[in-house]
Amino acid sequence: MTGTGAMVKVWWKKTCTTSKKGIAFLETKGVQFELIDIVTSPPPRELLTRHVTGPDLKRFMNTSSKPYRELGLKNGLPSREKLIDLMLDHPDLIKRPVIEQHGVVSFGFDPGAIEAVLKA
Repeated sequence: MTGTGAMVKVWWKKTCTTSKKGIAFLETKGVQFELIDIVTSPPPRELLTRHVTGPDLKRFMNTSSKPYRELGLKNGLPSREKLIDLMLDHPDLIKRPVIEQHGVVSFGFDPGAIEAVLKA
C-alpha cells in the first residue's frame, strides 16, 4: 500500500529480499507507507547521524554488499562520521529496509523494531 502523505517512510531496493519482507510485513499490518529508492535517494544525513550510533555500527551495515567488500570494511570500520559519509556515497552499504515514522527508525527486517516504529 502506498499513498501520498503517508506517515511511514520506507527506503528500499527493488531487488532486495529483506526490503520485500519489510514491505510485506507493513502490508499485513495495513500500514500506508511511502517507498523511496535507497540507491537514488538515500536517507538524509541528519537521519543517519541521529540513528547510526552505539558501539556496534556494523548492525547498520549491509555486510553482504559489494561496497562493503570492496572498501575492506570487514577488516574494521572507520569513524562514525566517515562511515556515514560512506553510506551516503554508497547507499548499498545501508542495511535495508530503513523504516521511519515520527523520528523512530529501524534498519533491516526486524519485526520487533518495525513494530516500535509503527507505535511512534
